[in-house]
Amino acid sequence: MSSSVPECSPSCESPAFPDGHTCSTKFFDLTAFTSDELIAAYNFLDSRSSSSSSSSSSPSSSSSPSSSFSSSSSSSSSCSSASSLSSARTEKILALLGEAATLLRQGELVAFPTETVYGLGANALSATAVRGIFTAKGRPSDNPLIVHVHSAQALAPLLSDDVNSLLSPTVDQAKSPSDMASLRYAHLLQNAFWPGPLTLLFPRSSAVPDVVTASLPSVAVRVPSHPVARLLLRLADCPVAAPSANISGRPSPTQASHVLQDLNGRIAAVVDGGSTEVGLESTVVDLGRDPPLVLRPGGITLEQLRAVVPDIQLYRKRLDEGALVLAPPTPGLKYRHYSPSGHVMLLLPSLAKNRSDTEKKSMETRTLDVVRVQLDEGHRVGILQTTPELSLSSELLQAQKENRLVVLTLGDPSNPRKIAQNVFAALREMDDRQVNVIIVQGISEENEGYAVMNRLRKAASTLLKDAK
Repeated sequence: MSSSVPECSPSCESPAFPDGHTCSTKFFDLTAFTSDELIAAYNFLDSRSSSSSSSSSSPSSSSSPSSSFSSSSSSSSSCSSASSLSSARTEKILALLGEAATLLRQGELVAFPTETVYGLGANALSATAVRGIFTAKGRPSDNPLIVHVHSAQALAPLLSDDVNSLLSPTVDQAKSPSDMASLRYAHLLQNAFWPGPLTLLFPRSSAVPDVVTASLPSVAVRVPSHPVARLLLRLADCPVAAPSANISGRPSPTQASHVLQDLNGRIAAVVDGGSTEVGLESTVVDLGRDPPLVLRPGGITLEQLRAVVPDIQLYRKRLDEGALVLAPPTPGLKYRHYSPSGHVMLLLPSLAKNRSDTEKKSMETRTLDVVRVQLDEGHRVGILQTTPELSLSSELLQAQKENRLVVLTLGDPSNPRKIAQNVFAALREMDDRQVNVIIVQGISEENEGYAVMNRLRKAASTLLKDAK
């Protein structure tokens, strides 16, 4: 695989692709703007919109998350906050993202940053636009999409009438115990984790095209916390379906350059908001069960969820729930994902919660034993390490000097959040360096470690267990 990334200016011609088409991918660079400036622009827009047409907005529930950002830099009015941070820069932000938002409204595909990974967005209410996502990514049509909105107040067009009536703060009607449970869970989780890397499944409205949900009755929705994402969604004024912005099956993109590696010339535009913060996709929770069920681990950990909903359950593949795999209501259940071109070998750690010095040494020994075998077979080998430092022999140091061995550090296993931020970028770097066997040191499946290992298991072709 070529490691070159096509250079992009605000509008650059991309090369011809195997199917013969060429097109121009626009590039909107937001990296020069601070989070405070982006938040101020969002609040300015929200305030301006509210003051100009207060009657056009549906009433919001007092228990729903606010549509505006909370920020220490905007403790006074949002308009004066935007002014204090430079109205010229606010207008520049709105102009750049306004053009990207226009493309979304016109049915084009736009890649944009979220706090998890970069998403490939299309107007979720346009079946034609959404089909473009599947074409650009090479994504199977039975793999449903997650829909992104700028606030909980923007959910209404996506949800069934029954759900909207339940969520309404003014409705006075009898509600079944199951309805009340779902409503309670929805409010608890929204208030705790929205905006943020949590996706919730709701019964969908007829306005949501079948292509979004793979013809299933539920729709997956979330409110991202990334200020670029929320401002783009606010300007687009439509719900946006957005899977990861990569070729299907490849490691998810955490930088704009990763998007361009996979999709330059296949989509209308890329919005660059810098590297993503979480590095893994959102956690997905099914509210149609009592207690709720975590279908995909991600940016919100099971421990965090159980602090809010103590009886929430974690989905583990069982024979009696094969339907979830055959017709998954959310991404990540059916297909292999996150795989680089190289063959991934995942070294599973000891089951002990706290690795002793002996166990750490065992992981290092196992790693180096596998490395030697793969080098002897003529492979270019990569190591994604989580042990502090590998003691390379003179033979392995020579292999490293000759570029037959590449060593990258994911992070310390005591900080799984850092490893989560790095894992997809590291897998892509191994591809860029033309490594054909990648040996990954696994970590404990606690907190963010569970989601990390979920992704690595899906990426791996070989799982190597501890011999003990």
